[in-house]
Amino acid sequence: QIYNKQHVACFAALKIERGLSDHILIVCTSHILFNNNRGDVKLAQLDLIMKAIVKIKEQLQGPFPSSAISVIFGGDFNSSAHSGIYQYMSE
Repeated sequence: QIYNKQHVACFAALKIERGLSDHILIVCTSHILFNNNRGDVKLAQLDLIMKAIVKIKEQLQGPFPSSAISVIFGGDFNSSAHSGIYQYMSE
């Protein structure tokens, strides 16, 4: 059922040049399903996004082996601080 839901995630990779060492910043924003009864879909959406972030990071390590890579992931997670989704994201 996860694949019949609409998914929204935007990614950008930014190269910050600082003298001898460059830094790569991956920025992601997303809108997770709004349905308190479908935590399974929310978790699956986050899993897809996290896998995409890892893939992007791996792809950038090839052409920029000496660059540090950081990630900023924000968006509307449609979850409270007490939800499993929040716990998953904060670990």
